[in-house]
Amino acid sequence: GDQRLTWSLTAHGETIEIPGHLEPGWEITALHEVTSGNTPPVLRFGGPDGGPGQGPLGVRSDLTAVASAPTPITVWASDDGVRKARATARPARFGVVWSKYRGAGTVTFDNAAPRIDESGMAVTTATFSEPGEYVLRVLAWDDSGNQAAVMAGGFFCCWTNGYVTVQVR
Repeated sequence: GDQRLTWSLTAHGETIEIPGHLEPGWEITALHEVTSGNTPPVLRFGGPDGGPGQGPLGVRSDLTAVASAPTPITVWASDDGVRKARATARPARFGVVWSKYRGAGTVTFDNAAPRIDESGMAVTTATFSEPGEYVLRVLAWDDSGNQAAVMAGGFFCCWTNGYVTVQVR
């Protein structure tokens, strides 16, 4: 229509205005990389047929644990295997990496980046230093690149979050 959108930013007495556009070509979606057709990996808890999660919102699960005792954590991951045209000479890359998202104590993973087996299963153990509630994050990444525990600013595809809330006694 005839409506306009303008962002204004004022700093040190100087105002800069930037016009907004709602052109379809500028649309960004977190679930599809336009240049390659790639989509984020799928994560599941509770088995290969568990409820799926894909993209930044991902999937969630709950566990209980005992402080100082290793607790096994299993996730199932799958990916479409799409890679950028410049990368077709090598196999598609795909992995998961665990990190502590929240919690009072320390979390030690026996392997923060476990191998994904042929069935899609990846297993690690986590040991919690003290009782309390923790939230663990598993990040599934694909051929867009191994982003480790933190995604780069502006990078929108193709990765998926999984969160596990752990009650530690």
